[in-house]
Amino acid sequence: MKAVQTIFLLIFSLSLSGQGIERFNYQISAGPNISIPFHRKAERMTGFEGHPETDYRYSVGYFFELSVSYRYDERVGFFAGLNYNYTTLGITDRCGLEESEGDISTSYLNFPVFMKYTFSENSPVSLAIGPYVGFRLHANEKGITTLDTAAIVMVDEPDPSLSFIKPTQPYDNDIKENYTTLDFGLSAQLNYNFDITDKLSLVLFTRFNLGLADIITTDIIVKSTADTWKNYNLMIGLGFER
Repeated sequence: MKAVQTIFLLIFSLSLSGQGIERFNYQISAGPNISIPFHRKAERMTGFEGHPETDYRYSVGYFFELSVSYRYDERVGFFAGLNYNYTTLGITDRCGLEESEGDISTSYLNFPVFMKYTFSENSPVSLAIGPYVGFRLHANEKGITTLDTAAIVMVDEPDPSLSFIKPTQPYDNDIKENYTTLDFGLSAQLNYNFDITDKLSLVLFTRFNLGLADIITTDIIVKSTADTWKNYNLMIGLGFER
């Protein structure tokens, strides 16, 4: 009961402290995100020829977000959102005579919470920082595996039993069991607001998500050598706020 009373008193005091300020705003946003590899290269058993190794590359995905903000005063505010984040990461994986070229894609439902600070009362620029929690929705790897058949030594005539071997094979694997369900981290965002009307603003922003959780399970991903991974990505967004 005391907790409920405290919450009501806090809301009441916030409403009194900012009379004349429009408190709540709503925003819908979308844009591309750039996955930043936690490792540029991962290797195992490096003392052996043909040891497993994977190179990772930047790749572009996308996101959608709905958010609501609370304005405490002319310079300080808070906002929270519901964010669908689809990321991709390019890979080149080599193991023995096989080389796989493709990408790993993941999607998360993220819940970010920010504290927002505007540099001056009339400034269109603001900075926001805060934590996020994400829930993994899917994870998939897709690409082409090439077998170096020239390195397979044939004695005398070709062995008919090996005729099923194809030099290239597509792969498309569900690998969500290789990822933890939960992700979390910290985000920093820089905003620039353009007023379209008295009630509507165009918002340009860039956000960096710094994952703090190791999202790889103890299982080995089929076409990736890394056994530890954290989500790093840069989001560039365009939104409408009212």
